[in-house]
Amino acid sequence: MKVKEMNDFEMPEGIRRRRNGPMIEEMRKREAAFKESALERWLNSVPKAHHGFSLDDIKNDRWGGKLDRSEVVQVTRYVQSGGSRFMLLQGPEGTGKSTLAVTIFSELVKKNGKKAKHYVVPQLLSAFSFPRDGEDPLGDASKVPFLVLDDMGAGNGEMTPHQQRSMWALIDARWSNPEL
Repeated sequence: MKVKEMNDFEMPEGIRRRRNGPMIEEMRKREAAFKESALERWLNSVPKAHHGFSLDDIKNDRWGGKLDRSEVVQVTRYVQSGGSRFMLLQGPEGTGKSTLAVTIFSELVKKNGKKAKHYVVPQLLSAFSFPRDGEDPLGDASKVPFLVLDDMGAGNGEMTPHQQRSMWALIDARWSNPEL
């Protein structure tokens, strides 16, 4: 028995492979529109103060944050790899963590079109305790592929037992799902 490589495979008479053409071009347009829509939804969940920066701005120190060269390399590799399961940004107030996170995830959403959501933790904790009609903050945050939990140390530092259970349930749901 002889196994042929795909490039050795002979197409039936009259059929040829297409690399371009109207259908391929239409698929590319739809994919671009889908990614643009995902980016728009993501940016709608983020404070406007963090909009407008790119990976190039980070690389060229045009974003107002504070990163040394090794950290810039880490950020660049993270984005180029498509992101890993978890990323932690920590540092003092005013160093650009939120802007950096928004920039990183904007690049990832542009790259692959996956959904992303930004939550300010004190507001998320409040939503756990007092959800609006028809909203499921725990379910929504548990399922979105890219999740940014911002300002974890903000607020009064006290969580109600319900908020603690909800936060642990969120962490557990995301940790146990390898797709996220």
